[in-house]
Amino acid sequence: WNKNKVYEEIVKLAEQGRIENLMYRKEGKIYKTKRRQIDIFNFKSTPKYTIEPNKVRIHVMVESLGCDWGKCNFCVHAHFTLGIL
Repeated sequence: WNKNKVYEEIVKLAEQGRIENLMYRKEGKIYKTKRRQIDIFNFKSTPKYTIEPNKVRIHVMVESLGCDWGKCNFCVHAHFTLGIL
């Protein structure tokens, strides 16, 4: 695959508003595409504490659906991606 062609296609789709939940900057102006709400309770499963009697009851907070980039110094996704944690 050609990285430049992929980038050009993403830019084209973004400018047409065809990528939802996206913010980008062009020539100093910030653009936002249509926001689509995600029903997180139907998307991710919750733990069943009754199956294992010794399971620790910890509430897991999902703050993101993941990140393929994983290079921000403030983000934990890089640690998960690289297996640091």
